[in-house]
Amino acid sequence: MHSWLVWLVFAIACVLLGFVGYHFAVHTLRFVTTLFALAVAVVVTRYGVAHESARAHADLANSFTRGFNALSNSFFQPLLGHNNPIPGRLGWLVIIGLLVFGYRGLEVWAMSWQPPTVDLSALGGDQPDTQNGTTSGKQGQAAADQQRHNAVASQLRFRLPAVAVRAPAILPGGTGVAGLVSIAESTGSSAGGFAGAVIDFVGTLWPNPRKYQIRVRLEPCGYEHQATDSVRVTIDLENSRTGESVATKTLAAGRLDEAGCVVAGFVAQRIFSEDPTAPPWCYGSLDGSDLAALLSAWQDRVYQPSRDDIREARYRQMHILERGVSSSVCAGVARYELAQLCDIEGFHVEALRLHTTNREDYPLFWRGRYRLGMSLEMIANREFNLGVNNTKETLCKCLSILDRCRVTRGPEGRDDYIGHWEPLPRPVRVELLAAAQHELRAVRRQLTPWRIIWAAFVHRDERAIWKHYRGLAERQRFHDGARVAELLVAVRQKLIEKERPGNSEFGSGQGTSDSPHHDQSGARQEQHQDDRVRTVSCYLRRVMDRYNLARARWIAAAITGDRATIKVVLKSKDKYHPEKSLQPRPHARRTRLVPWQRSTPSWQAAYNTACLYAALAGKHNGQYDKNIMVQRVITSLRRAINDRHCELERPWDWIKKDPDFSSVQSTDSFQKFLDELKEKDYPQ
Repeated sequence: MHSWLVWLVFAIACVLLGFVGYHFAVHTLRFVTTLFALAVAVVVTRYGVAHESARAHADLANSFTRGFNALSNSFFQPLLGHNNPIPGRLGWLVIIGLLVFGYRGLEVWAMSWQPPTVDLSALGGDQPDTQNGTTSGKQGQAAADQQRHNAVASQLRFRLPAVAVRAPAILPGGTGVAGLVSIAESTGSSAGGFAGAVIDFVGTLWPNPRKYQIRVRLEPCGYEHQATDSVRVTIDLENSRTGESVATKTLAAGRLDEAGCVVAGFVAQRIFSEDPTAPPWCYGSLDGSDLAALLSAWQDRVYQPSRDDIREARYRQMHILERGVSSSVCAGVARYELAQLCDIEGFHVEALRLHTTNREDYPLFWRGRYRLGMSLEMIANREFNLGVNNTKETLCKCLSILDRCRVTRGPEGRDDYIGHWEPLPRPVRVELLAAAQHELRAVRRQLTPWRIIWAAFVHRDERAIWKHYRGLAERQRFHDGARVAELLVAVRQKLIEKERPGNSEFGSGQGTSDSPHHDQSGARQEQHQDDRVRTVSCYLRRVMDRYNLARARWIAAAITGDRATIKVVLKSKDKYHPEKSLQPRPHARRTRLVPWQRSTPSWQAAYNTACLYAALAGKHNGQYDKNIMVQRVITSLRRAINDRHCELERPWDWIKKDPDFSSVQSTDSFQKFLDELKEKDYPQ
């Protein structure tokens, strides 16, 4: 057995176990270590068998012993020379002890990269007192403080484990179901007697995960303040092993029933900030006010079949979230939730501002980037009107943020049409669609299998996110939705090409082009773009874009049965005679196992297909039969709504407000479809 080979395997084992301990959980480290130990035992035993074959009384025990003696001899040869002794039983006990001690150090190092747990056992009992060990105030006030303390403790026991940063809903008005980051709860050791003492003793020898103990104290208030029901809560978060205080803070809550959310938000912020597996967009402000607002907004959901009550509840949620995201640093999921509520209430430009802020602060928040692309596409709709709820100044701020993110070209040439924004001029819509195409292409590329695997290995804090998309069906839903969304943007760009350049909405002084990718900043940039077209990379990109658009057409054809309309639009053909009786294939909802199958399980793709045909049914597109396009819109929406994985709770709320369907709102068939949805969502 060669000494250099033994040391090489030892070095590889150390690097491999260190990598697993840093990037994965402790149980994964134990599993890999067990496999490696078994593999070493098998190899060493086989080596002993090969050298014991000439002996008459060779067996596995002797082969195992001889193999490990040869292994130790080769391992210690660089340190002790060629004449190093055989370890023997005592020596092997020492070596095994050193290996166990070294593995314990490896687990201690791996535990430091694990998320801490929370111990709620100290929440019960009496109200803590800080005034020289005596009760504060009168006997009745002390009893009232104790009652309020018990109420906050019971709320915290329920709401702290409920602080799970979920995969946000893709469409406004929806609810996600996949938990990504949650708080592990521990109530202490339940063992008793001699067994409990043994378990505690072993626990002191072997490393355990970090455990934080929570202590809560309600600051006493006089009877004159009890009418408002406002409370001040002091939270003490300490290390259960050392007893040192990790964080102490006094927070204020408007009502007693909000105190649990305030404490849960603060504790969640501390836990997530020290959790290397938590994405950075899960936490933000230091006092956890954004997570507390998010939790309070989730608790303020109304399920009564009354539209007015539900709308009032949404406005209350918006008011709560606006207070939580008012600071410059806040959790991306809180901004995302507020943006979804703004979208469903018609504040589309304000929702775009929140999405662009998330894009700048959290570029790896992929669901936020997907909604950013869809918001840019909605606002680029020719029939979109800024109106009262959406302002030009906010849209200018959004473009400035996108300029800093290098999604848009910059302010050069934008001042020529800055005063003609009612409706949006053609250059602005071209710029918004180019930005939407950039974001949706990035999301679609990120959802490919090899990028998901690479992101899970490289970015440990994203592993919980991509674990949800390891399954083929789940990944295909979101991936197909991004594909068809990119196709929707390409169709809108082709429709803009067909607009007459002499329209008065363009303003004065700016040059335009039939191509949506045309740069508006002068002859120098035009020449630079012409040079890029001649390069091989640009040619390959165009080929891949055509391939991806063709794949997206197959997905849309699996939803509506129409294969010719979108192809005619992209190739800019003038003569088109649509077929009126088209039906999707019977197995169109199955998961594709090979790329050339014409099926998709994606309800997101069905919804984006409906938006695509609604764009073709616009009043400026007289080439396509509006009634036929509306029927395909309804077919696609029924496919999306009837899907059992659809996240929309009340589809009527969002479909009625979606600007993409503004061109078909006036048709009788679509109004009838909306009335059917309204009767299902609001029976009263």
